[in-house]
Amino acid sequence: MRLFDISFLTPPNFFIHRECWSGCDRNKKIQRGLWLFWHMTIWVLWKAWNDKTFNDVNWEAEEIVEEIKVVSWWWMLSRIK
Repeated sequence: MRLFDISFLTPPNFFIHRECWSGCDRNKKIQRGLWLFWHMTIWVLWKAWNDKTFNDVNWEAEEIVEEIKVVSWWWMLSRIK
C-alpha cells in the first residue's frame, strides 16, 4: 500500500478486503482508481494460481507485485485515451 501512501491492514478474507476498499475515499475518480487496483490484484493472483496449478510455474512475490503495477497502468492508460 506504500504505492498509494495508504495505511492499510490486510483483512482475513477477500470479502472483507473488498468492503474495506469501498470506503477508502469519497472522491469518485480516486475510488475508481482504487477499484481498478483491487481488481488487478485479484486478477494477477488468479493468473499466478493458475500458472502454479496447471503449468507448475512458481511466481515470486516481487513478480506478482510488478505484474499488478504493469497491468494496472495498461488498463488505466487504455481508459484515459
